[in-house]
Amino acid sequence: TQALAASARVSRAVESPAGEEESLAAVRSLHQDMVRTFGYAALGLLVLVVLTFIFVMSR
Repeated sequence: TQALAASARVSRAVESPAGEEESLAAVRSLHQDMVRTFGYAALGLLVLVVLTFIFVMSR
């Protein structure tokens, strides 16, 4: 939902020629959301790999 709101902001800012700075800010916030999501996904994957490794080694 955050990404949807950010993309809506981007499209709204792109439509208005005066909102150049606004669109830059929207793109920046969208980028931050993507980085955060990617970070959480990578962290979850890492935890999964570590747990699997521990499980395999303990058997």
